Amino acid sequence: MDKFKSVLASRKFWALLASLVAVAATYSSGAQDAPSLWHAIDLAVAAFSVYAVATGVESGLAASKG
Repeated sequence: MDKFKSVLASRKFWALLASLVAVAATYSSGAQDAPSLWHAIDLAVAAFSVYAVATGVESGLAASKG
């Protein structure tokens, strides 16, 4: 339960969620310059990748401190 609370308190998690909402809103807007489905999927994968790397860097720095 503590891990769940720490994830919800993480700014990285909320940035990921905001990114995914922005991608979904842009894709579903139907605007002429809205991304295609594949481009929207690419953007979502990129957002998850940034979150995973940032979390890994944070964990690595915490482990090296000791």
